[in-house]
Amino acid sequence: MSIPNGQSSLGAKITRPATKSDIRTARELARRGGLLRQETAMERDTLTWLQQWYRSRCDGQWEHQSGIRVETLDNPGWSVVADVGHVEVPAPVSEERSDDDWVRCDVKDGRFHGYGGPGNLQEILEILRAWIRTSNG
Repeated sequence: MSIPNGQSSLGAKITRPATKSDIRTARELARRGGLLRQETAMERDTLTWLQQWYRSRCDGQWEHQSGIRVETLDNPGWSVVADVGHVEVPAPVSEERSDDDWVRCDVKDGRFHGYGGPGNLQEILEILRAWIRTSNG
């Protein structure tokens, strides 16, 4: 297995193909602390969609008054606020599966508000994406 473009996933220059030992070491690091993790297609797609959606809204005015904010919460968790305009929402989402696994999302006054546990950022963004797609936003 060779690492493309002479770069490691951490940005370091690689001057040789990855050896079996390199791969074992990377897998062990990933198992220990989750430091190295392959991005899933869904994560790439959601992040790519979010970037494209944002770019499509930028018209010289919107980005000066509106936008998207992704922040951390101190309980811990995530907060996502996005100016979406009119979005038809079937019902607010509120699911609490555990102290660390929860989401709450709604839209008020043209603004999406999504909150969730420390591992729920992807889920929050997927809800935002689904609501916007449903409303053709």
